[in-house]
Amino acid sequence: MDYDIAMRTFCYRRIRAEDHETLSLGLAHGHSLRTMALVLGRTPSTVSCEWARNAMSAILI
Repeated sequence: MDYDIAMRTFCYRRIRAEDHETLSLGLAHGHSLRTMALVLGRTPSTVSCEWARNAMSAILI
């Protein structure tokens, strides 16, 4: 038997420097990651991953 199974692929893109600035300012003003994702036009998971990645980078430096 031959099955054609559509594999779901994910295209992960990091957010731009301008979006990092917007994210930082929004979070500093008390907005949630979900709200900032809506503002940036990104999925909440992308914004969360970027925030976590950059938070860890700041800790390691």
